[in-house]
Amino acid sequence: MIDGLDTEICSNQVTTLFVEDPSIGSTYVWSNGSVSTSIVVNVEGLYTVTEFNACDTLGSNSKYIDVTPATTYYRDVDNDGYGNPFDIIQTCDPAPMGYISDNTDCNDADATMYPGAPGTNAYKDNDCNGVVEGDELGCIGDINNDEFVNTSDLLILMGLFGAGCGSPYCQGDFTGDGVVNVTDLLLFMGYFGQLCP
Repeated sequence: MIDGLDTEICSNQVTTLFVEDPSIGSTYVWSNGSVSTSIVVNVEGLYTVTEFNACDTLGSNSKYIDVTPATTYYRDVDNDGYGNPFDIIQTCDPAPMGYISDNTDCNDADATMYPGAPGTNAYKDNDCNGVVEGDELGCIGDINNDEFVNTSDLLILMGLFGAGCGSPYCQGDFTGDGVVNVTDLLLFMGYFGQLCP
């Protein structure tokens, strides 16, 4: 008496159970309390429907729904082997192309930034520990990366002066406060004229 679109589903899916060829004048009561000729389910278990008419109970029938837990996968746009915790897909199939089981990437648009990554001397939190430090810092003041802190860097810095950059240690933000300001200029002047090590 019961038929179903699918009796084996993934936990992020639903299936519909329905009475095959329902009789006019009969009432159908499901084990979950629903009174109708069909129900939508996504929880594993045995579902029973009982048919009643005005005079009697006419019979019942059951069907078991098997639910497989979905696995969560995370997008890895930059292919560094670490996934974006905010870009997910859940499926019972193998991981789709571009998705992995790891969710610890702090910047999925930059393949040089992931937990434990080595520093790139580019004022970036390469290792995702929340602090720009050590070999992540690079040569302070060398904005144009010519290995010398000079007038060219000062002109670039003045063009950035007063700008909020939205993230710590952006170009010209040597102090990591997210703004290119007097503090950065004073720090820069302390390195002016130096060769980068």
